[in-house]
Amino acid sequence: MDKDKLAALFEAQDWKALGLAAQTYCKANPKDPLGYYYVGQYYRHQSHPEAPQKAVACFDKAFRLAPEGDVFYALALGSCLDELGQHASAGLLYDAILATQPHHYDTLFQQGQNLLRQNNVAAAFKAFETAQAATPKRPEAWYGMAYIHHIQDNPTACEQTLATCLGIAPYPAALELKLTLLFEKRKALAESGTHPDQLLAVRQEMDQWYQTYHQALGPHPTILLEHAQVLVELEQYPQALEQLRQAQQIADTTHETTPPALEGLLLTVLLHLDDTAAALEQLPRVLSLEIDHGAVLQEVQALYDSPQHNTTQAAVLGVLWNTTDTHKAIAYLTEAIEAQPMLVDLYAYRAMVYRATDGAVVAWKELEKAHSKGFSEMGTLLELQLLNEPPVRELLQKQQVDLATLAEALYQKLATQRPETAKYQFAYGESLVARLAWAEAFPYFQLALKLEAEPPPAWWTLAAETALRTGQFETAEQYATTAMEQSEAPHRA
Repeated sequence: MDKDKLAALFEAQDWKALGLAAQTYCKANPKDPLGYYYVGQYYRHQSHPEAPQKAVACFDKAFRLAPEGDVFYALALGSCLDELGQHASAGLLYDAILATQPHHYDTLFQQGQNLLRQNNVAAAFKAFETAQAATPKRPEAWYGMAYIHHIQDNPTACEQTLATCLGIAPYPAALELKLTLLFEKRKALAESGTHPDQLLAVRQEMDQWYQTYHQALGPHPTILLEHAQVLVELEQYPQALEQLRQAQQIADTTHETTPPALEGLLLTVLLHLDDTAAALEQLPRVLSLEIDHGAVLQEVQALYDSPQHNTTQAAVLGVLWNTTDTHKAIAYLTEAIEAQPMLVDLYAYRAMVYRATDGAVVAWKELEKAHSKGFSEMGTLLELQLLNEPPVRELLQKQQVDLATLAEALYQKLATQRPETAKYQFAYGESLVARLAWAEAFPYFQLALKLEAEPPPAWWTLAAETALRTGQFETAEQYATTAMEQSEAPHRA
């Protein structure tokens, strides 16, 4: 394991691989402080309770193995001690370095941060000032001074110092401070309501700085959301949509929950852009949040009542009014269908209203109108529900429709159109099993088990039986064992 590999893993923030590689390096090179430094960095980025103290121990060993006068490992140890709140111990390290190297930039900067954490603002400013004087072309110390001006409520000095900092480099903390200052200015101007031109200028400046942030540091969901909010205020809806979609994609990739504000703002943007299909797809995500649904209705109604109202707003109103005023719901949905007759989900939503007002048969006939127009996941699911309604079953039997065959065709449609959804693959497999088509069903059960993160025991059991009936005895045994283990797991817990 060479040093370049360790550096590459550290740069990639692959902490697990770095920890393993660094420990291997330490065993092969027990006197080299670099290995212990990287093990320390590994522990520094772990969340278990013992990790911080293990990180300190590793950095301390690296520091003691390093040649006398080596600052790199001393600063790593000092930084870690500061993070643990051991400011006095960290301060002694910085003092020791500065006793022999009084103009060492990184040490002066870390000393300034250390003093600031201890609320020794004057001494912190002096440390930053000394660092800046020693190396004026680096941004960190300029930021430190700007931050102190900010907390001391000296906006002019803060703006000037921050401008110098950002003129050197897009230092992350400085960019965040710049955006914070603009956010506060925007809030004050919006609340006063007396200077619309100034407010517009601040929003435009924020847009520029958010772009700088993205370019310098890459996309971050929180910053993307903040940027989108500003773009909405500037009525730049396509650009806002781009920011929100990117934030949503990052959250989905990292399996994090998207903030409610993002979901609501995305719906607002889609309403302005008159993207009915996307808005109807987004609406359930918004309604699943613990928010005031009445406020959502009021917002959409206000947009529709404005001169710039559009079809998307009518469609969403039709869905929102469904639970409180079915006459309004039908009126809005009908308006949307007349404008976009090929959007199948609109028929599905109107069928839901008809089911409540006029009965299951009327709802079924509404869905039949949409068959030639394309696929609707919602509509297909509603059809499966309606198949259990006696009036619909009676109607179909009079038409000599085989209900089991029809149900199987609907499940097949869901499985084909949504191949990434495990429950649809499994449901179609079940419908095939209902007519004893075991061999046809088995691939769908296999796909469902692969797609589902934690398949329930019943899935494994039916898949095991299907494997057994198709002569795949080893697979059947594996599935049956998994089903048994999962059934027993809650009892063991």
